[in-house]
Amino acid sequence: MRTAEHDIPLHALRRDDLDEGARTLSAAFAEDPLYQFLLPDALRRRQWLELIMTTMLQQTLSSELTFVPDQGARLGVIGALPPGSHPSPLKKVGVMLRKMPRGFLLSWRLFRSGLGFLRAIEKARPKWPHYYIQIIGVHPKHKGAGIGGNLLRHVLTLVDEAQLPVYLETSNEVNRYRLKTVA
Repeated sequence: MRTAEHDIPLHALRRDDLDEGARTLSAAFAEDPLYQFLLPDALRRRQWLELIMTTMLQQTLSSELTFVPDQGARLGVIGALPPGSHPSPLKKVGVMLRKMPRGFLLSWRLFRSGLGFLRAIEKARPKWPHYYIQIIGVHPKHKGAGIGGNLLRHVLTLVDEAQLPVYLETSNEVNRYRLKTVA
C-alpha cells in the first residue's frame, strides 16, 4: 500500500512484526516526558515500555489500522482503533499485569501514577464516536525522514471515508507541532 502524499510503502502490521514494532516504539518513547516521570530509571523504563508497547500493538492488530513501513517495523509503527473498541483503563492495566513477566517489579507509585494517568486520558477523550490513534512512533534514528507523517496520513486517509473525528494525545511538545502540520 502507498499513501497518497508520500512514496513510503506500508503494510499492515503482522504478528511477526510485533516484537520489532514494540522495540521501535520503546525507543521512540524512551525520552517521553510522561514515561520519564513514571519510570525515572532508564533500565526499568525500557523493560516496561516493551511490555506496554507490545500490549498496545496487540490491542490494535485486529483493527486493520496498524501499519509499518515495508522496510520494517524498525522504522516506525502506527496503531489505531475504530469507534467503540478502545479498552478501558482498568482493562489495559489488567492485560499488562497478566502479561507481566515473573520478577518484574511493580511499585505502588508506578501502579497508582499509571492508573491515574490512564484515567485522566480516558476522562479527556471525546464521548462521541471517534477513531483513536492508540500509538504512533518512529525510531529515534529515523526521525525527520517523514515516516511518522506518512503513517499518520495513511491512517487518516483510510478513516476519512467514515467522516468521524480522529483522537490522539501526546505529552511531547515537539510532536504537537508535527501532528498539526500533518492533520
